[in-house]
Amino acid sequence: MPNPNFDEFLTTTLKNYRAQMADNITNHAVFWKWMRDKKRFRTEPGGTSIVEPLLYGENTTIKSYSRYEPLDITPQAGITAAEFSWKQIAGSISIDGFSEFVNQPSKSRVVGLLETKMMQLEISFRERLNNMIINGDGSGNGGKDLPGLAIILEDGQVWSTFGGIDRSAAVNAFWRNRWVEWGFTTMSEANFGTGGAAAGIKKMRRLVNKTTRGNERISILLTDLTTYETYENALAINERFVMPVRGALDGGFEMLSFRGIPLMWDEDVPAGVMYGINFDHLSFVTGKGRDFITLPFVRPPDQEAKVSSVIYYGSLTSNNNQRSGVLTPTNAGGGE
Repeated sequence: MPNPNFDEFLTTTLKNYRAQMADNITNHAVFWKWMRDKKRFRTEPGGTSIVEPLLYGENTTIKSYSRYEPLDITPQAGITAAEFSWKQIAGSISIDGFSEFVNQPSKSRVVGLLETKMMQLEISFRERLNNMIINGDGSGNGGKDLPGLAIILEDGQVWSTFGGIDRSAAVNAFWRNRWVEWGFTTMSEANFGTGGAAAGIKKMRRLVNKTTRGNERISILLTDLTTYETYENALAINERFVMPVRGALDGGFEMLSFRGIPLMWDEDVPAGVMYGINFDHLSFVTGKGRDFITLPFVRPPDQEAKVSSVIYYGSLTSNNNQRSGVLTPTNAGGGE
């Protein structure tokens, strides 16, 4: 007869690993790591959706006046909200009856078995979520996937509805991101350029300038490996340098710099694409009590096995897309 304490031991061991698992997921992916270090993770207690208030117009009542002249008290518009759906993500760990039988005499063997399965789940979670938030548009798996940079920072060919706001409508142009084209389709040193006035460098400068307002500008440039290496190779040796180590913030990732902005690469970024991301306006919202929580091990009625699931509720949200942008290969002669 199975040990009745075995299920509790499995569940407790898995729960104790939860914090380490969540930490490892956000530490080993460039985008997640920088979101966390910029304190762009927040928890919401629930609700049917996630709401981000937006400012899209100025208050027009501000004007000079003289003595007893009436003040302008005209009611103001220019405030709306974007609404984002909760996304549910889950992964499971299972232990068959035979594995339970042969490992049951030794708790250390059980821990070893669980550690292997949890490591597999952790790595899979990390890779799947990273792909969703960088390369996804939220339409995957019937619209149940997380929204990602592919919809937040579009190339302007077709503006999608994001956060419940139709960006294809001219009246909602405030909700569009900045978009610049490289001006060439092949990422090579010859096309990229060898100095500050060269095509590639000029377009990177354009992206930074278009997303800057006052002293607010993008936090990071994120691209694919080929573009990253082309930029590195194209610059003169005295212009190329790796960002200095800055403790926990760099996360161990090697990075270059462009005008003082960290430039990094991620394998999930599409070829020839460079995202300019302002973390002040992005948030990763997590459902309270649904942050990679572990469910108890249960035995399916038709199997000699035990299964536990790790679940996550959340979404990637934005409150100002104009402060971020994207550089894309030439496809229609568009861009800003």
